[in-house]
Amino acid sequence: MSIGWCVAAAGPALMPPRGTTLRRSPIAYGSRGGVRGKPEEGLYLAAFSEEDPPSEGTSGEVVDLHVDPQEAEEFRERVSGERRLRVKLRGRKGGEALVEFWLIPLTETRTLELDREIVRALDQGLMVLGEGNRLLVANPKMAELLGCTEEELLQRGWEQAFPPEFLRRLRNHLERGRFTFEAVLGNIPVVVSGVPLQRGGESGAILVFMDVSPLKLKEQELASKVKELEDTKRAMLNLLEEMEATKRKLERLSITDELTGLFNRRHFYKMLAREMEVARKYGMPLSLLIMDLDDFKDYNDTHGHVEGDRALRRFAEVIERSIRKGVDSAYRLGGDEFAVIAPGSNREQAWNIGERIQGGLRDLSLSIGIAEFMEDMDTDSFISQADKRMYEEKRRRKKAPPH
Repeated sequence: MSIGWCVAAAGPALMPPRGTTLRRSPIAYGSRGGVRGKPEEGLYLAAFSEEDPPSEGTSGEVVDLHVDPQEAEEFRERVSGERRLRVKLRGRKGGEALVEFWLIPLTETRTLELDREIVRALDQGLMVLGEGNRLLVANPKMAELLGCTEEELLQRGWEQAFPPEFLRRLRNHLERGRFTFEAVLGNIPVVVSGVPLQRGGESGAILVFMDVSPLKLKEQELASKVKELEDTKRAMLNLLEEMEATKRKLERLSITDELTGLFNRRHFYKMLAREMEVARKYGMPLSLLIMDLDDFKDYNDTHGHVEGDRALRRFAEVIERSIRKGVDSAYRLGGDEFAVIAPGSNREQAWNIGERIQGGLRDLSLSIGIAEFMEDMDTDSFISQADKRMYEEKRRRKKAPPH
């Protein structure tokens, strides 16, 4: 098997990327190749055959290389004390070659240069600190976050690039080892993460500055959308409440007499039928009072219609004060004719209601007809009986001598 020479990064260093210029002869880069084991930190292993000594030149082809475990163990034992050693390597397709490894010291900065393309491609800020927090690497995104170039950052020092308060927080976190915290760098929200780094007996740290402004923008957009939805929801609820209020108002108007505010004739028939059904079903007493003002036409002719309307409103107020709230209900049937439905009241109890109404009118007199519900009655006969008794009362009053 013909083998040129291979390069493997020792310890934590990465394999050199394909295309790295190292020498003239074909080169074997193996991501799984090279020597298995843990050579001395901070070294490159440059392997080449005896007849092809190392020299500067161009890159070459990839060959997957392996070494016998026993030979690898010997390599590990000898690597710390020698600059050169020979190891027999075998290819995956058979064949083997005796190659000589030269141990070439590799500085920390040279090692990090191998990672440069990866570091530069990151869309998050990255800094690598060495011993004493010395800045070793800073990528373009890091410089962008600090508002300077990479060269300026390396020249003036990273500590001078940060705002004092931010620097104080960062130093405090660096003393604790691994950390993550949120901050604002300039006007940019960032999440800063730090990981301790041990290299060749030296300590340092890898710092990643994640620009979360796109996330914050999304959060703001989401919060804006949520607020917009909440505002819309609130507006809809208010609209529904207004619609319900309008509906109730319209319903109330549809069953209310405009002049007096009492229920109107239409609602009277509906409620009377309902109360008759309840009385029939449960055997409860039910009385109906129908009344009108005596000689109201003459009153209107004498005092005028405006005063007549005021008299009707006073009459309605007296009725409402005289009935049981939440039990009885009052209605204007038309003109000066009014009615009261009194559930649970027999004729005598209904008469007491009528007396309270009559007593509340000082300058007006009225005639009241009272009917007590019987099971064989329908709505018309029930109303007719109360109406008939009202007119009987009215005739009696006219025949009675004046007081």
